[in-house]
Amino acid sequence: MVRSACWLKQAIRRASASTLAAPNDRYPNDAKTAQAIAGMWTRIGLPTAVEMAMEDVALSPIMQLVNAWATKRTLVYEPRMDERTLAMSVRPAP
Repeated sequence: MVRSACWLKQAIRRASASTLAAPNDRYPNDAKTAQAIAGMWTRIGLPTAVEMAMEDVALSPIMQLVNAWATKRTLVYEPRMDERTLAMSVRPAP
């Protein structure tokens, strides 16, 4: 364990500044999330800049949005592809 921790510290010291590529306005608070992650990486010794426009780069997903809806048995709700929840989309069950 001690040997791997020393190896990690040396690798971080040798690493040059990194760029965290993040989407802009694709997810809620995506800019704030990217800034927080970059700040944490910088805190452990890996200088990181945030780029808010996505290009053709490798991705490591850090979050995935999942929506769930529940209704009474007497009601039916059909989810929308744009993920908006509208009260007028609720209908009586057949």
